[in-house]
Amino acid sequence: MDWSRGSPELKKQILEESNSFLSGTVAIAASADQRAAVMAGTFTAAATAIVAGLMALGATAGGIHQLFPVYAGGVVAAAAFAVGALFCVLAMMPANFYLPGSTPAEWEDDVIANRSLEACRTDMIQIAGRRALHNRGVIAKNASRFLVGVSAGIFAPFAGLIVWGLWTIAALPVGG
Repeated sequence: MDWSRGSPELKKQILEESNSFLSGTVAIAASADQRAAVMAGTFTAAATAIVAGLMALGATAGGIHQLFPVYAGGVVAAAAFAVGALFCVLAMMPANFYLPGSTPAEWEDDVIANRSLEACRTDMIQIAGRRALHNRGVIAKNASRFLVGVSAGIFAPFAGLIVWGLWTIAALPVGG
C-alpha cells in the first residue's frame, strides 16, 4: 500500500489507531501470560501433590503389588500435569514483542536526512503494521502452547483414572 497518498490528517489518524492496536496486543499478551502462569502453578501443584501422595502411600503400604494400579495411574496423571505445566510455562516465556511508539534512536536517520514529518509518518504506518502482525503471530503461537498445556492438564486426572482402571481390570482373576 502506498501510504504516502493519504492526507496528513488521515495518516495521523492511521498512526494513532496503529499505536492503539499495538497497545491492545500488549494488553492481550499480558493477560494471556497471567492465565498461563496461574495454570502452570496449578498443574505443578497437582503433579507435586500426586507424587507426594504416592510416596506417602509407598512408605505406609504393606502390599505394594496390590497398589501397582494406583501407582501407574498416579504417575501418568502427574506426568500429564507436568506436561501441561511445561506448555503453560512455554506460553509465557519472554518473546520479542513490539510496544507502541518509538525510541529517539529510531528517528536519527530521519533527522539527519531532514525528512518531513509526513514522509516519516508514512514510514511509521508501515512499521506499525509490521509490528502489529508480528505481535499477533507471537500471541497465536503462545495461545497454541497454552491450549496444549491446558488440554494436558484437564486430561491428566482422566488419564490417571483410565490407567488405574485398565490395570485393575487386567489384574482381576479370569473366570471369577
